Amino acid sequence: MQRLRPLSSLLLASALAGCSGTPFGDQLSRSFSQSPAAPEAPAATTAKPAAQPPAAAPEAKPEPAPEPAKKPAPPVAPSAPAPYRVTIKLPAADPSSPAEAVTDALRQAGVAFEVETIERVPAAAPADPVRTPAPPRPMSLSRRQAHQLTATAYLAAATALLWVGLYYLPVGGALFRLALPLPLALLLQLRHNGRCAVEGVTVTAMLLVALMGPIRGPLVLFPYGFLALWLGWCWRRRFSWWLSWGVGVFIGAAGFLVRVAVLSLLLGENLWVVITTAAAQLLERLSGLLQLGGGPDLLQVQLLALGLVLLQNLIYVLALHAVALWIFPRLRSPITPPPPLLRPLLALDPL
Repeated sequence: MQRLRPLSSLLLASALAGCSGTPFGDQLSRSFSQSPAAPEAPAATTAKPAAQPPAAAPEAKPEPAPEPAKKPAPPVAPSAPAPYRVTIKLPAADPSSPAEAVTDALRQAGVAFEVETIERVPAAAPADPVRTPAPPRPMSLSRRQAHQLTATAYLAAATALLWVGLYYLPVGGALFRLALPLPLALLLQLRHNGRCAVEGVTVTAMLLVALMGPIRGPLVLFPYGFLALWLGWCWRRRFSWWLSWGVGVFIGAAGFLVRVAVLSLLLGENLWVVITTAAAQLLERLSGLLQLGGGPDLLQVQLLALGLVLLQNLIYVLALHAVALWIFPRLRSPITPPPPLLRPLLALDPL
């Protein structure tokens, strides 16, 4: 067998040499020349699958990274809109999707929301005063308003001090009674207006409530507060003395009776009995002087007591008119001139 192998190789070499240059030989040579390249193709195909795993490995690496970021999202469960409304104003946005950037940011932050309306604000629209409120301006008073406020405060305090002096001091009661209505309402009513007078009366009553209590303090209104308002209102409108004097007498008498009733409740004793006793003694003296027989009955005593109250207020209101006539022109606030019948009585000016 070993001898046949060299012989077969020699025959094969001679056959190849004889077929060279023929078409069969060329085709046979090409088939032998391409046979070594055939095994390389499978090697290339097998190499490609080996290169694919590195490409898939980078794609698998970022997948676990987003998963931890999405884990906090599940606790935020979608719920109904919160019971409040938030308005967001964008200075510039895409007209086709104006709220897309805002909604994306809210979704990424895990905020549950619901878009209610989207409106377009005109560029030339003025700013909303509610959204951008202007700073409050400090309150400014004119000179006249400041004067009214100051005069009301000072005169109300002066009236309160006069009432305290009249109530507690044992002397000077007549002067205090004449001075009580003048600073409270007469000057305010004549020099300013009725509103300042009402404010002055209110401030005086509140101040006296703080100083003397809720019962004794408001007694300054009966009759001095209402009497001052009435006389100032009449003098400001230039009414006759007969009207201001006549109505003022009844206001003073009603205020006197109110004070008697309140003080009777405070003292626990009927003070009207004291007045009727004084009236009964006066009637007895008059009947003794006139030598009239019999004593006065209860009706006569009551009528005389009311007559004394009216007489007292008649003189008191006339004295207020006289003091105002003498003092107020010097304060540039003259009152109505007296009627001709009373001019001779008031012609003497002691000031």
